[in-house]
Amino acid sequence: MKHKFAIIGLGIMGRRMLENVLRHPQFEVCGLWDPAAESVAKTRFILPNAPLAQSAQAAMHEAHVVYLACPPGPRKTFALEAAANGR
Repeated sequence: MKHKFAIIGLGIMGRRMLENVLRHPQFEVCGLWDPAAESVAKTRFILPNAPLAQSAQAAMHEAHVVYLACPPGPRKTFALEAAANGR
């Protein structure tokens, strides 16, 4: 079984995690989200068919694991949402 993996925040830390997750066959990237167009564009360079979501919630929807690479302010909200949904 593959572990479905979502990343919230596609700045340098989110993109580094993406590059590492892509190396492991036991993980499947199922959702990515960032509000910054520049970060999204850089992510498409790494993974042209990136599963980009319209919201953080949509990116986390099918995930088993959620990596939060976002600023502290929204991180708490996203962490609580992920935990409430068993992630």
